[in-house]
Amino acid sequence: MMEIKLLIKKYFKYFLVLAGLCLAIWAYIYFVHGYTEYTYHDNGQIQTKIPYVNDKRHGIKKEYDENGRLESKIPYVNGKRHGVGKWYYENGQISWEIPYVNGERHGVEKEYYENGQISWEIPYANGKRHGVEKWYDENGRLQEEIAYINDERQGSWVEKRYYDNGRQYETPYVNSKIHGVQKWYDENGQLESEIPYVNDTKHGIKKTYYESGELRSMTPFANNKIHGTKKIYYENGNVMAEITLENGIPNGFEKWYDKRGNLQAKIKWVNGTQKQGWIYGR
Repeated sequence: MMEIKLLIKKYFKYFLVLAGLCLAIWAYIYFVHGYTEYTYHDNGQIQTKIPYVNDKRHGIKKEYDENGRLESKIPYVNGKRHGVGKWYYENGQISWEIPYVNGERHGVEKEYYENGQISWEIPYANGKRHGVEKWYDENGRLQEEIAYINDERQGSWVEKRYYDNGRQYETPYVNSKIHGVQKWYDENGQLESEIPYVNDTKHGIKKTYYESGELRSMTPFANNKIHGTKKIYYENGNVMAEITLENGIPNGFEKWYDKRGNLQAKIKWVNGTQKQGWIYGR
């Protein structure tokens, strides 16, 4: 009986060593070579598949809807998102792409319309918007451009917006305020108007133009109000009208001319009230 006990004890030690070795091999295979974690929808369909290596996400995480359709693919390296994550519409078209480097957005993020046209693209550097963000309509026409530096609209840049009818405008910014000359263009790309700004305030001479490019009007602004003599021109370059205002209120003379430059009418204003009027050439 004693010999049997000793024999059992001896082989039990071998069993423990063997069991430990098997456990070590299993752990090595499981953690080092990796495993895949699954989650499921209530109907039994796979919801997510997440690969692991060294107990960290490593590989392509996939997400599915209740019908088994692929919704997204997100690459991981050592537990961090690294590579281009992709999301999909029901028709299989890509709806969204996000580039990652070590867990942060880095590169140009893109969203698409269901027809495959790009909706917008936003450049990132180390998790922050950095560069020119662009927006498009469903036909691929550029609608808007916004410049970013380190995730903020700061410094100097020009915002551009485009409309379906072809019209567009450019707005200059300095430290997140409109500062400089805002420009509007018609559907043919012809300059329509120039509006000067200082720290978000209209200040300076606003100019408008005919389709021919000839000057149409000049309007002086001071602190967002018309201040001075506004002039309107015929397309031949002659003055059509001169209107004097102070802080947005007519104060002084308003004069109108014919195309040959002859004075046709004159009105006297005092603090917004018409006092006298003259008509000429009759």
